[in-house]
Amino acid sequence: MAYLQKSLLKHSFIYGASDIANRLIGFLLIPVYARFLLPDEYGTLQLLLILFNLIFIIVQFGIGSAIFKSVIYNQNTDKKLVYSTAFYFLLVSSLLFLTVIFLKADSISMLIFRTPGQTLLLRIVIISAFFNVFGVVPLAKLRIENNSLKFGVILVIKFVLQMLLNILFVVFLKKGIYGILVSECIVSGIFTIVYTIILSDSLRLKFSFTELKEMLEYGLPLIPASIAMLILTMSDRYLLKYYTGLDQVGYYSLAYKFGMIIGMMVSAFQKAWPSAMFNIAKERNAKEIFAKNFTYFFLFLSYMALLLGLFAKEIIVVFASEKYIPGFKIIPFISLAFIFYGVYYFTAIGLNIKKKTYYQSLAVSIAAALNIGLNVILIPRFGILGASAATLISFVVMAGTAAKISNHYYSVPYEINRIIKIFLLFVVFVTIPYIVTCNNMLLNIFIKICLVLLFPVFLIVFKFFKVEELMYIKKLYKKIKSGLAEH
Repeated sequence: MAYLQKSLLKHSFIYGASDIANRLIGFLLIPVYARFLLPDEYGTLQLLLILFNLIFIIVQFGIGSAIFKSVIYNQNTDKKLVYSTAFYFLLVSSLLFLTVIFLKADSISMLIFRTPGQTLLLRIVIISAFFNVFGVVPLAKLRIENNSLKFGVILVIKFVLQMLLNILFVVFLKKGIYGILVSECIVSGIFTIVYTIILSDSLRLKFSFTELKEMLEYGLPLIPASIAMLILTMSDRYLLKYYTGLDQVGYYSLAYKFGMIIGMMVSAFQKAWPSAMFNIAKERNAKEIFAKNFTYFFLFLSYMALLLGLFAKEIIVVFASEKYIPGFKIIPFISLAFIFYGVYYFTAIGLNIKKKTYYQSLAVSIAAALNIGLNVILIPRFGILGASAATLISFVVMAGTAAKISNHYYSVPYEINRIIKIFLLFVVFVTIPYIVTCNNMLLNIFIKICLVLLFPVFLIVFKFFKVEELMYIKKLYKKIKSGLAEH
């Protein structure tokens, strides 16, 4: 059992690390994009990338997730037949679907950008989406076989190659958005060969309509939930474009990336959490363990979000460019929103244990609908601040809905009083620099550093920590102090 747990943790860590590495492309290239793209150009890029994500969700047909059930749950299934059926179906169906979109690219450009000028860029995005379809089945196969090392290596190599080509096209060749999208297309094209080689030993010249029917029955219902999550996190860009302009989309999207750091932490947690959750659930005092771990989880995310919120302006100046400063005020809102994204995943314990995961789709759909409505109301009046407020409120509703339903099936005695103390202190501390300002930059930074250091002190003052926790902190402090003294 110990070996099994260690193996699960290892695979979860590698999947989480490789997933973060894949997401880091957009984040690490912020200094490049901010210096070589104008805000309206960056806004255009973000709208195109959102369209790419939407297309990719649709052309997968949920097959990427359905393969797991067909291969793992149905133990007597012919694995090679499943892989072959899924692979051939995805290639043919995506080719037909994307060909139609490719031919209608000028109309789509008019719909989104009110000009046919982005038709070429849209067609590059469509070709990239088709190339990415080649990876759906091979990457699922690697995860099913617990070949996490190969999975991680592939994504990291792809990440590095993508980074280098982006820098080449944007910095040296000065190709702007066109260069960014072409580099993505080139890398995706190269990896179609890699993915085909990985899957080659499992492909057969056979096709099963029975297996396809079973996979689609499982996979198709996942598409609305995935689209709802995309709407929840991305639809505000299109509404900003409609009500304001591409420059506002640029400010918002770049600042959103920094708030997404909390989302990346949640994503890493999400990869490791299922195995840990089901193991904890077997313990006699599982509910108390869940409650305490949630408190620490919420505290960690809040402290990280506090750092981002306090130093939002400095972060944009250092890592991006002063021309993107108008977006800094949304970072606290987005950081807090993704804390509740973490709450949504953590507190869905009952839905996972009792196999009621369809309620998660319901929670996401409600939040997505609410998000659109709030954006329509708030963006015309408050611009990017309205969009960020809509995102925060929607994530709170999503987390609250999932947690409420989950606790109905598996009641966890969460430490609500301690959670409230963390939340209220976070709100007060992150708000102070926006209310109390001075013209001296160094003094501002000093005040913010003091706030970061005082946050745990105030938690002690308001009796957040329990006696055993304070004793552990003291022991840890003495250990660190003695270790430093030795050196």
